[in-house]
Amino acid sequence: MGGFDPCETAVKFRIPAGTSKPPLMISVHGGGGIHDVLKSDEAFFEHGMATLVFDAYAMQGLPRPQLLVLGTLRHQ
Repeated sequence: MGGFDPCETAVKFRIPAGTSKPPLMISVHGGGGIHDVLKSDEAFFEHGMATLVFDAYAMQGLPRPQLLVLGTLRHQ
């Protein structure tokens, strides 16, 4: 795997307006891809934190993982 490139388009860094040194939240997704952390990232940003998220799959040129849903079937 390659290194981290902060200029990669898969990297999203945001600083909320009106703060000079906000705390920084770096969100790292799990095996499900970037969608795992986008909602929590937005919540931290709305509460005045700078946020950094990146899509590790896209940075490496890998396809996004498919959603796997496991469950049970009920027969009536």
